[in-house]
Amino acid sequence: MKNLLKGKHGPLLIAEIGGNHEGDFEYAKSLCQLAIDTDVDLVKFQIYTGDTLVSRLESPTRNQHFKKFELSKEQHLELAKMVTDAGLMYTSSVWDLEAMKWIDPYIPIYKIGSGDLTAYPVLRETAALGKPMIISTGLSTEAEVLEAVSFIQNCNPIYKDPSMLAVLQCTSMYPINPGDAHLSVMQSFKEKTGLCVGYSDHTEGAKALHYAVAMGAEVLEFHFTDEREGKSFRDHKVSLMPNEVKELIQEIKLIQAYQGEGEKKPTQIELDNGHELSFRRAVYPNQDLKAGTVLSAENLTVLRPNHGIDARHFDSLIGKRLLKDVQAHQKLETEMIDGWQSEASCPLCKSEVNNLVSALEAKPEGETTYLPEGMAYYREIRHCAHCGVYFNAHNYDLFTEEFYAGEYNSAIEEGKLQGRFERVINLPEGQSDNRLRVQRIIQYCELALPTALSSLRGLDVGSGTGVFPYELSKHIGQMNAVDPDGLSVKLMGNNLDIENIWHGSLKDVPAHEKFDLISFNKVLEHVQDPVQMMAQAKDYLKPGGAVYVELPFAEGIIKRGAQMERAEFFIEHYTTFPHNAFRYLLEEAGYQIQLQKDILEPSGKETIYGFAVIKE
Repeated sequence: MKNLLKGKHGPLLIAEIGGNHEGDFEYAKSLCQLAIDTDVDLVKFQIYTGDTLVSRLESPTRNQHFKKFELSKEQHLELAKMVTDAGLMYTSSVWDLEAMKWIDPYIPIYKIGSGDLTAYPVLRETAALGKPMIISTGLSTEAEVLEAVSFIQNCNPIYKDPSMLAVLQCTSMYPINPGDAHLSVMQSFKEKTGLCVGYSDHTEGAKALHYAVAMGAEVLEFHFTDEREGKSFRDHKVSLMPNEVKELIQEIKLIQAYQGEGEKKPTQIELDNGHELSFRRAVYPNQDLKAGTVLSAENLTVLRPNHGIDARHFDSLIGKRLLKDVQAHQKLETEMIDGWQSEASCPLCKSEVNNLVSALEAKPEGETTYLPEGMAYYREIRHCAHCGVYFNAHNYDLFTEEFYAGEYNSAIEEGKLQGRFERVINLPEGQSDNRLRVQRIIQYCELALPTALSSLRGLDVGSGTGVFPYELSKHIGQMNAVDPDGLSVKLMGNNLDIENIWHGSLKDVPAHEKFDLISFNKVLEHVQDPVQMMAQAKDYLKPGGAVYVELPFAEGIIKRGAQMERAEFFIEHYTTFPHNAFRYLLEEAGYQIQLQKDILEPSGKETIYGFAVIKE
């Protein structure tokens, strides 16, 4: 499903003609065409009659004002058709609920003006239509905004999705001074609601819009006119003219160029010019040293260029012995150092630059046993400085691979494994990680996938005893599973009524099989090359399909003060993921992330999950 709140220039651009036509239909058409020619995303009007908006008794002057600005039903429909025929989106603040019935076919996104934020009947009627909605918040307190958001979401839960509801900072005065714009409120809205945020502008000129983009605005609404001079109606004064809208679009492109990507990493120009070596330092002797000399902080220094041994390994060199004579400031090679071992490489990005987090000299209680009897136990948990993943470094990869390639459940009696399956599927509501996982997936599929649930075809990779495919199969058309363990496959065959159960890994699924959704639930941490497996999954996705990935969340575990000996860091896990490593995994495999979140599950597990589609 296309996210209509994303604009073709970045933020969604709304040219608000509103009442600037002042009741003159020919002028309205002229303004409409000018707005179309600027290449905004939405051209916006206001639909009302004086009598359906303002009380004749309580505010007769305002009632007459709005009567003068009325356009007929036929005129509004002609304007809507004019915009849609040009390939742009039409919208309107519909202040007459009866008009909503005849204008709705032309409106892909509804806009709620600041004055209607507390008009709950209007919010209810609009939410019932289930189309994306944008609400302005002039005159409002934060509590009123959050109450309105909650009311809309209670009317229709679809508005919990940020692609369905946007909240705009706005000050309802014409014009306003810079100090009354309060652009920082957008960040507060984002933190408190998690929704799309933006800015509806009532300042003079376009500077506030530029700053709003730089501060994260995803939607920009501005009044639009052909000329400000000689106009008496107040909105013209705070409106942009066609050339200013085109300049705004160019300025947005420049701001986006300055903003760049959110992930900190070396730029290509830095790498192409060799600055990683020329600007960074390596470890050098600060004096001539003879073979046999013990290295110390007194006889070592760090200098440019970064040739030889990286400066981050300075402490690791202390106490090591030289195997050959070296001169002051001579590049050190690893073979010159007795007992030097380069750092283990990261299983995710292959970088050898990482930091020791914890060293374990004894097997933690509860950890799976698969090492040969009598073998000394030693492993390190390391943190990759490049992609951010936490990983196990040890010399047991061969045994780990054999463990996963074989029957990893073979040591468990079939009856106990069956009992485990029955216990988990009978957990009370709210205590089941799997049922909550299914809820997340169903909500995403209904919103984002082109295929109806009744026709959706899913594949779960590494299904274990089959609890998750058992739960998901209740909600989708066809469920499939694959697992390398023969006993698990046998139990799934007994317990699950699903389309296919394959014995093996993802590569053992027939190449012609295609799926709308492929899930990896706490699987990729057990895989030596998770990027390769995720890249392979793309061959099995139908057009428009998505992957669901769930992994142990390193940052959550550490934040809770958990010890490195706990289950998420056990030896059978190659990796544990923070947010940046999760992004790296999916983007490196060729995906575009649609949603990424972390949660504490009912079982107490810290989990990071996300949905992604193949990058175009």
